[in-house]
Formats: sequence, C-alpha cells, structure tokens
Amino acid sequence: MRKKSFVYVTLLVLAGIVAASAGLSVGIDARPGYALWSGWSGLTWSVSPTVYWHAPSRPYGFGVNLGYGCNTTVSGDSSLDFSAIQAYGAARLLPIPFMYLEAAAGYGLFTGIEVSEGLDEAEIPQGTPLARFGVGARVPIGGKLICEVELGNSLFFAFRNYWNPGLKVGFTYDFGMGKMPRPIALASDVDTINPKSGVAADPNTIAVLMGASNYKHSDVVRVEYALRDMYVMRDYLVKILGFAEENVFAIEDPVLSDFTTWFGTQTSPDGKLARKASVMDKPKVFIYYSGHGVPSLATGDPFLVPTDCDPNYPEQGGYALMQLYENLEVLDAADVTVVIDACFSGSSPQGSLLRNASPLIMEPLEFQQQTPSEFTVITAAGGRQVANWLNEEKHGLFTYYFLKGLRGNADNGDHQLTWGELKTYVESQVSKAAADLDREQIPVFSGDEEKVLTELR
Repeated sequence: MRKKSFVYVTLLVLAGIVAASAGLSVGIDARPGYALWSGWSGLTWSVSPTVYWHAPSRPYGFGVNLGYGCNTTVSGDSSLDFSAIQAYGAARLLPIPFMYLEAAAGYGLFTGIEVSEGLDEAEIPQGTPLARFGVGARVPIGGKLICEVELGNSLFFAFRNYWNPGLKVGFTYDFGMGKMPRPIALASDVDTINPKSGVAADPNTIAVLMGASNYKHSDVVRVEYALRDMYVMRDYLVKILGFAEENVFAIEDPVLSDFTTWFGTQTSPDGKLARKASVMDKPKVFIYYSGHGVPSLATGDPFLVPTDCDPNYPEQGGYALMQLYENLEVLDAADVTVVIDACFSGSSPQGSLLRNASPLIMEPLEFQQQTPSEFTVITAAGGRQVANWLNEEKHGLFTYYFLKGLRGNADNGDHQLTWGELKTYVESQVSKAAADLDREQIPVFSGDEEKVLTELR
C-alpha cells in the first residue's frame, strides 16, 4: 500500500514538473476592491484559485479562475449584501515583452442574499454574467517576482510570482462587472402584488414604459418617483394585465433619441415599437410615461420632456404628444392605451419649469378632442393643474391611485375591471388626495368606459 502511494506521489510530482516546464502557473487570486453594479455601489472582494497555462515560446495563454466573492452595495437608503461563486475563463496575449492583453468572461452564481427592510428579494436574479478585459504591464522587480498593472474595465495592481505557483493579491476598481436589475425598495402598499393575481402571459402584447427622473439641465427639478412608478407599473402589466414580460420595455431617464427611436418621428413614424409590433397579430399596445410635461409657449400644444431637453424649447428638444398619437395610429394594433403621469401646465410640485412665461394651456375638453377616438388615454392632470407626488408612498399621486385601482380597489365587485370603474375611482381618489395637499388635480380620461381591462382573481 505504501509502495503504491509512493508511486502516485512520484507520478504527481513528475506531472507537476512537466506542467511547470510547459508554463503552468497555479496560484491564488485575491481582489479586494470597489464596484458599481447598475446604480449600486460598494465594497467587494473575491478570492479564487487560478490556473494559467502559457504555451512554450508562444505569445498566448489560457486560464481558469474558480472562487468566491462577497459584495456590500448600497443605492440611496437601500442596501444589498450578496455572495457568489464566480467562475472565469480567461485568455491572455503577450504581443510584446512585458505587456499583455487579457479578456475574461464568466458567471457569478449568488449563494446568499441579504437585503435591507423593504427591498423585494424576488427582483434580484440568481446570478450575473461577469466580464473583465484590460491591457497590462509586467515589470520585473527581481528574480521571478514582477509587478503587474492592468487597466481596462477595472484597475488592477498586483505583485506576483508569475511563472511559478504563488500568491497574486491586488486592488481592483470594477466598472459594472455584469448587470443587475435595480431592486425597488418597497415603501408602499402598491409595491407588492398578491401572487394569486397572476394571469397567463399574452405574447400578443407590447409595452414601452419611460421614467424621466434625473434631468440634465440644472434648473429642471428632479421627478422624485418616476423610476419607481415605471418599475412598479411594469410589474402590474405582467402580473395583473397579462403582458408578456419579454415584451415590456422600461427606459430609465429617456433622452430625445430614446423617444424618436421607439416611437419614430414625423417623417419616419416606424420606430422600434412599430417594428416589434409588426411581427405580432394585432397586438395590445401600452405606453406609460412618468416625468415632466410642458406646453408650447406659442400654441399650447403639449410636449413630453426628455431628460436632455430644455423645457423652454420644447419644439426643439421635446417630443410632441400629438406626434406620439399620430405615430401610434400607424400601428396595426387591436388596442392602444396611453397612461401619462405628467401635467402640461409647465409647473411641478417644486415650481415652474418655464422661465418668465405665461404659456397657453390646452384645456381638458380640447385635450380630449385631440385624442384618437379608438385610443384609451388617461393623464394625471388637466388645464393649469400640477401633477403632484405622494411623498409618504414614494409614488406620483396619479400613478399610486391608478395602481390601487388596477389591483382591485376600483372594481364594483363583479371581478371585471372596466375603464369606467378605474376612471371613476382614480378621479375621485386623486382629487381628494390633492385637496389634502391644498391643490387641485383631476385626471383627464378619453376612451371607451365599457371596455374591460382585466378579470380580477
């Protein structure tokens, strides 16, 4: 038995010698650092055994990393801690002495997740793709010890024994290794949906949702809850109205090019929405926008305000609401719904968006008359009113009661929710809540009130 063990050990040593002579490097890769993950930022560290093989007298090599990492990240008042088993496959090219190019790709499988109170853990995926690339320099220090510096989507600095087994320890600043959906902090009763409310997904549906919160012009106030409104609306479309999740597109802080890309222009109305809808059989189309709106100073026509728009120049940098309607009419759709949590008075809860101006304002009746008769359209406010926010619920006032109505509060008890029921509920609740804020806000509706949105469970 001892003889057999001696033979095994001898063979293992010989294999190691042969592997080392062929350029095999085995070691430990330890990386403490700082990472940004789709709006989340914080400390991160990982430790992994690494094996790298370099072809003798050839300027290339291949490696494998399999290890364990932990991250403590924050976004606003929310925190997210997670650990992951990480696997990388890497390729390295040594085109000139003391330099290298490296690219690595892999996957991180989450093994433990801890979230702060109010975060929806179900929104967090089971894992995330990983990527690393960079240009590096290998500077000899003495003997076989080198200093290694790599710059790419991460900044890495390390000392290591390059060709032989050794310890590689460095600091890395990672710029978005992989993508994670933005979890929504659960602050309101509308942020969760009863699992029994689920309906079968209809592949013949498509929705484009836009949340304009962070505006680039310093004098344009932030729309506090636009992103939260958009993401919760996405969940309601999927879980209550039966929209296919892969056909619901949420765009954060859209700029003008996002509007024209998705909805088209006056001369080219066939945007991305039209192309996707064209391969469907008369789909249901749903458009949602939360953000600022302004009227034209000259005509009073309403404009949606992209985050790169100067609201004093809506004709140049905004997207006309009537243009949106015209381009949606081109679609061969069975049903078109437009829901807008914005007002078109040029005002916000924090003041006017328009400098030294008293713009023309389109009144509700005129607004309804310009809405295509076959569409269902509901907007947060009419005339000179302001679309308010509910700070305690962390939602737009209109969107909050629209969601409450969708979840069943607007139903008359027959479990068939109609637009008329939702309209009556939203108008009543929004006007009452606005009065509590010493303001006036009455949503504007246009459409068939007898149409059934969904059958509630």
